[in-house]
Amino acid sequence: MKFIINIIFLLFFISAYCQEKDFYVVDNSYYKIFKNKKVKQLKNYKTDLLDGGIESRYLEIVRDFDIYGNIIKEREYYDNDTINDIEIKHIYNEKHKLIKTEWLWLDDKTIEVTEYEYNKDGKLKKSCDYLKNLNSDIVRLQNCDKYIYRKDLIKKVKSYEKNKTKFYYKKNDSLVIKYSDKKELVSKYFNGDIVYLKNNSEITKYTRNHKGQVFKIEIINNENKIITTFLFEYKDELLIKVIKKNSAGFTIEFDDIHYEFHQ
Repeated sequence: MKFIINIIFLLFFISAYCQEKDFYVVDNSYYKIFKNKKVKQLKNYKTDLLDGGIESRYLEIVRDFDIYGNIIKEREYYDNDTINDIEIKHIYNEKHKLIKTEWLWLDDKTIEVTEYEYNKDGKLKKSCDYLKNLNSDIVRLQNCDKYIYRKDLIKKVKSYEKNKTKFYYKKNDSLVIKYSDKKELVSKYFNGDIVYLKNNSEITKYTRNHKGQVFKIEIINNENKIITTFLFEYKDELLIKVIKKNSAGFTIEFDDIHYEFHQ
């Protein structure tokens, strides 16, 4: 099974089109905004466009928040507004750091669980993946990653799965470059936020505002041509719209985000 990350999901767990679970992806940094705004629920409606007209509009994502601004539950929907085959639950510690995530796959009744451990300085030191069937009490360990630091930055990640090692290199105090176990460039992070991601033949570049929120994403092919652009609009610090444009600059879909608030 493969978890496909929605583009809006980038704003909460910073990744794109692949499940890259590491120190930088385990991110709950926007909790202060959601807490201050007393956000209780977020609903994302997607509109697909065809030949300049609306082809369909449907509820795609519902996300629930606790009073502290943490995302505690997510539900994804098909384009007919019926519930999708996945529900996601998140559990945090008192410092708003993610300690457990559960992916419930309704189609085959399985639960994928990831648990996170932190050191005394609050840095991620270990993450483990488990698999469980709803009809069984057996829990299977899939893999564990151990995070090794040099000063305040990750130097490498050791995986128990096939003894893989993923490398991170510090270029300066702000920029960190990540390499795969084959020493291939994977991604770049600036002040902990992803700004560059290489996935097969495509490169994704991120542009952020002064709060670190994404306001533009460009996907570039191996001929260095922009094939897809996402534009993000905010109001009162909350994301309200994401516009997707094709290589010709035409809008092909957009997302409207609506909020409910704690009283």
